[in-house]
Amino acid sequence: GGGGGASGPGIEGSQSGNQGIGVSRGGNGGPGLPDIILNNGNIYAGGGGGTSNTGQGNSHGGRGGSGVGGEGNTRGRGFDGITSGSGGGAGSTQGGDGSRGLVMVTQFFRILPVNFIEFTCEFLSNKRLTNLNWSTSKEWENSHFEIERSVDGSKTFEKIGQVSGVGWTDEVTEYKFEDDKLPLSGGNVFYRLKQVDFNGRYDYSDITALRVPNVHFTKGVWRAYPNPIEGSEFNLELVDLTQYQDETISLRVLSAHIISEENTFINLQELNDTAYEIMANAPAGLWIFEIQWGNKVERIKVMKR
Repeated sequence: GGGGGASGPGIEGSQSGNQGIGVSRGGNGGPGLPDIILNNGNIYAGGGGGTSNTGQGNSHGGRGGSGVGGEGNTRGRGFDGITSGSGGGAGSTQGGDGSRGLVMVTQFFRILPVNFIEFTCEFLSNKRLTNLNWSTSKEWENSHFEIERSVDGSKTFEKIGQVSGVGWTDEVTEYKFEDDKLPLSGGNVFYRLKQVDFNGRYDYSDITALRVPNVHFTKGVWRAYPNPIEGSEFNLELVDLTQYQDETISLRVLSAHIISEENTFINLQELNDTAYEIMANAPAGLWIFEIQWGNKVERIKVMKR
């Protein structure tokens, strides 16, 4: 706050000086600044009080701003400022000293929603999928993780899945996700996690990557018969046993208008039973069986009449 004038108020002073007959009063100092950081009730930087015009008769010095600025003194030296940054009062012989200034530094901290311990990925060749594993040591308002993947050198990421978070915990929590829709062309595959708070804010994890082998298209490993299909009988069998090492098998059936969901099997009998059911209910036309295992794919055309 500014100091009081001879008979006028300081800047933002709450009371102007007055000059009546036989009475002269110095202006009051302007108000100080409350401590909004520690909120301890302290007031800083009040203005010093002014002196009267004449210094004669019933003259009075102005009050210090907010009670912390130095009082004005019409009969001697002004009083010093009391709290940091407060001005000294004016005096008839000498002004009072202002108090030392005060620097207030504010820092704002955000509690990190998640502390990651690790984030790793591993390619499983027998199933042709990526195992993603990550763990956290602490979670705060953690809604979920979105798994993102890039196949163009980490330039563009797309969401491929989502895993719910714990929310609040100070204990180690482990997560996992399987990416079984790897590109047939193979190459370097990059992953990152988008951690999302309950309020919608989000942060990204570090990026992890691995190299995926490309798929080899085979011919003559599998056989569909009879082909064409005349009745309800249909079989899908493995012909070249050397090409199969007990990998998980995936099957899709495609036509000009329909693409079935991908089915996964752990043995040949399950595969053959499902293929039979699909073709028993399929309408007449040309169908393509896409069989994928390990890093190999074979496509067989089947005609149903």
